[in-house]
Amino acid sequence: MIEIETDYKDKIFESGELLKEYEAACEWVSSLGIDYRPTRFKSYLDDTKLLFHEAAKGVDEYSTDEEFEEVARRYLNANREINELLRIANALKRIGDNYSFLEQLKKTATGNAGRLINHKDQSRNFSFELDVASRFIFAGFEVDLSGAADLRVLINGKYLYVECKRVTSEKQLEKRVKDANQQLLRRLKRDHSKQSRGLVAVEVSHLVDFDKNIWGYKTGEHMWNASAEIINSFVKNNEEKLSKGSTKRLLGVLAQITFPSFISNGIDLKVATARASSLFMYENSQSDSAYLHEFWEKLGNQVDDYK
Repeated sequence: MIEIETDYKDKIFESGELLKEYEAACEWVSSLGIDYRPTRFKSYLDDTKLLFHEAAKGVDEYSTDEEFEEVARRYLNANREINELLRIANALKRIGDNYSFLEQLKKTATGNAGRLINHKDQSRNFSFELDVASRFIFAGFEVDLSGAADLRVLINGKYLYVECKRVTSEKQLEKRVKDANQQLLRRLKRDHSKQSRGLVAVEVSHLVDFDKNIWGYKTGEHMWNASAEIINSFVKNNEEKLSKGSTKRLLGVLAQITFPSFISNGIDLKVATARASSLFMYENSQSDSAYLHEFWEKLGNQVDDYK
């Protein structure tokens, strides 16, 4: 087994830089016929006013530390969700009119605004599929969400089928990966080309205890280093589970976390969100390994750019 780590530090955006872009993205979503105001999309705009806003309570106005910590978590969650939704919206703008993407986008608007309130929230599953699709779109590849798999991506003349799983329970990790690999094998059997391959993508933020990490790094670089260490350690500690169902024509597992945190240099307090990923490769032929390396650098080394 080989682990590939991206050597690029994903750009970390402070919350203040995102709000105008996010409001514009919400208006763009509305122009597609999806009124964002009654959805969780609007809730995140409201939650960004809980801290660092003229109408927000001061720290000493909260009756208990627990009450303030809950507000802080809601604020961080809003920033994390805004980053994800902006990434999706800007990817979809690149491909123009696409019915299957629009249907997926509608599904992402449903559900509860609190990511950790309902682990079974289906809207997050659809969001993760679109988030993974955005990686391939920004890498310059053609993506199809019409049902051949969660994603079907055309890369250098070959189809890559991707099954996306948002894993919310440690006990379910092995099963979800195995199920995804079995789904991929069924897809590949129906594909007429022996050159097509499969890849699993898992979102494992629920399996990481962020509470001890969210209360402050000195710089964005310190934060990114921490997020990279978290996801790389997760992959190394779960190699056996991530290998379940691996066989020929299956390339491996892309594992991802989205990591929000406060950043403080002792004077200023800022908020940022980093997306970190690590690719766990299965034992592949030399040609399959070369194929994976062809697109992983473009897939992993991405910078969110909302300007």
